[in-house]
Amino acid sequence: MSGFADALRTDKFIGVHFKRWQVKVHLWLTILHVWEARLVFVGCVISVLHDRLVDVYMHITDVKEL
Repeated sequence: MSGFADALRTDKFIGVHFKRWQVKVHLWLTILHVWEARLVFVGCVISVLHDRLVDVYMHITDVKEL
């Protein structure tokens, strides 16, 4: 990383101001072009959940809604 991406890099989450930290991380990951990789992570987490929990999310077809 260099320049702009370094300037946007966030500090480690310390347990306060989560929403502010979340927005900064989203912006940073978008700049690095890896934000969409989180979708794979969400899919992996859902795939290991028990079937009853997966049924809750099956009707969602839009990633933003998920």
